[in-house]
Amino acid sequence: MSDEDVALQKLAISSFDRMVLKNIQPLEYSNEAKHFMPWRIISTLLMTQPRAYLQERFAVLLERETIVTPRLVNVIISHLSTSMATDAWGLLLFLSSRITNNMDALIGIFNGLSSYNMKSNQFLALQLITGCLRNFSKPALNQLFQKLLNALRTGSIWLGIISSAVNLLNQIHHLSTSQSPTIASEMPYWQLSLLEDLVEGILSSAQNFQEEYARLQCLLGAYTELIVMVPQDVDNRIVSIVFKYLQECTKLCESEFDSDNERMTNWMIVIAGRLSLRDNHLANSASKLYITILTKNDRPQIINTTLIALNDLGKKHPSILESNFQAILSKLQSKFAMTRVRTFRCVKDVILSGNIKLKGPILISMLAALVDESAEVAREADAFFTRYKKLYNKMLFDHCLKECPFDLNDQAILRGVRTNGNYKSPLKGSQMAKKRRLLYNHIMSSMDENVLLLYFGQLKLLAEKTRDQAFINNPDALIVVQDMLFIMRRICYCTKGMGKEKNSRGEGDNIDEGEDASSEPATPPTRPEAGEATSRGRGRKADMSEEPLKQLERCLRFVEETHRNIVPVMSPELSHNFESFCRAMAMRFPNYIEFAQPAQFWRQFRSSAKAPRASRSKRRRMEEGEVESHEEHESESDSDSELPLDRHKTTPTASRLSQRKTSCDMLVTELIFQPPDW
Repeated sequence: MSDEDVALQKLAISSFDRMVLKNIQPLEYSNEAKHFMPWRIISTLLMTQPRAYLQERFAVLLERETIVTPRLVNVIISHLSTSMATDAWGLLLFLSSRITNNMDALIGIFNGLSSYNMKSNQFLALQLITGCLRNFSKPALNQLFQKLLNALRTGSIWLGIISSAVNLLNQIHHLSTSQSPTIASEMPYWQLSLLEDLVEGILSSAQNFQEEYARLQCLLGAYTELIVMVPQDVDNRIVSIVFKYLQECTKLCESEFDSDNERMTNWMIVIAGRLSLRDNHLANSASKLYITILTKNDRPQIINTTLIALNDLGKKHPSILESNFQAILSKLQSKFAMTRVRTFRCVKDVILSGNIKLKGPILISMLAALVDESAEVAREADAFFTRYKKLYNKMLFDHCLKECPFDLNDQAILRGVRTNGNYKSPLKGSQMAKKRRLLYNHIMSSMDENVLLLYFGQLKLLAEKTRDQAFINNPDALIVVQDMLFIMRRICYCTKGMGKEKNSRGEGDNIDEGEDASSEPATPPTRPEAGEATSRGRGRKADMSEEPLKQLERCLRFVEETHRNIVPVMSPELSHNFESFCRAMAMRFPNYIEFAQPAQFWRQFRSSAKAPRASRSKRRRMEEGEVESHEEHESESDSDSELPLDRHKTTPTASRLSQRKTSCDMLVTELIFQPPDW
């Protein structure tokens, strides 16, 4: 239905007409199994596709079609009192842009809704009536207006349709004033009257909270919908009721929350945000309550609601997010995946909007999400960094690779950067080594080979740092050293087979047979045709590829110095990591290692890289397998070559419907204005 090919779009709507619309029979004739097939198709559409998307596509595709007839609409209406009522309301909504019937009959049906799925039907009915407002007579609209007004005034309305009901009242009012301009006024009387009644009802229900808390929820919802439409300040008595309730909730332990308490707390969080939208002082007071809730509670639904409300409030008052961002980041470490997803989306929206910069603890927390145990969190993080690099900083990962070994281990001070002392990296310590390596692999997988080779310039930094006695006596600093050795070892394998060393001096026969870059002879350059000039761009590219190797050649002398500096504190693990790194260097860059100094230090690694030359055919057979077996032998964990997102590819794929039902994408993202059904 959304294909770029117009012919396919026409084919889709034609197929829907033939398979569904023309097979719908009036209720009195629907007595065979085949008569219910169209409704099953509609039900499947409603369950698997977003309703707003379907409505928009049908409106576009039906513009030049005449398949919606008054008879078809009447046939569909005849099913509104059956078990297919929800599907019938949905179908009428899809076709609403082309309906020309008088729809007065729907008002009576809406007033009498009592099916098992009444809430969904009411929501669909209000959307349909709003879209077809001009298809109703004035008496029918007046009847509906009074019914909705009374339901809002008395608090006898479902929370999920309060917003739609208030919107419909406004639509009816504007339609009335457009037909009779003389009755138009700056502020409709019904709004003032309803607002006064709501205030009285809220104060009364608050005094009798235990018996009337459900009514209080509805009255507060209607009040917050209406107060933003009129030039009046929020009633301080109502603010006091809402804030006092939330303050009492912050004193409760998680175990003291039952279902009713949780629903009420969620709703009060939403109401507090709505009341504070236009008042900076109220917004700051509400944000303090939100932060208290975040720090004292970890119930998924309450935390998710609080994060959404705080994020929406921050769009109106950006300073709120800046001052409370540390508390928000802490929920990225929640034990609940749904909470981590919601928190990540909250932080992501703020960063992409430009209100908060991606650096320091924020960057570390977002990077840690790439190796989250939840597949949904990891994929959200991957999509975020892809978008961020495209929009703001293409070189982000280039800088991260150099800084992360320090920052992930809370050792940013070692590279001359001061960070928030209260922040603790979620990936700090030897127990998190596997996750850090997964993260390094992810970063390196998207980087250019020349940039990766430039990382060997860190050898000089390692030598300088390890000269400091305080550095080598710091256990966390030694973990940084091991991380840097791991990165450089992985670079040896990530860049193998690219042929970069062939342009350098000293090319000889002592090349490891498992190394792809060395096992094949260099292809002789093709001679240019007569009259064809040699490309200057290729020459520059060759120079660029040689520069990292020249830097590597200059920095090789720092390897032995670093080893000598850390010998007094050398642990078996660090020794193994250092030897693995040196062997990988000898395999990847045998020509440089052949002449590296001091020769005595490198001799043991040169001998391990050398091996009797096998025949070319045997080398071809052994190339891939031998490198892999060697890599497995050197590997310290399964994450040495694993990428974080690859861990989630083996998870069995559920059906699309079940994914939509269980996915964190089902979370409401605009709770302040679109409350969900609790």
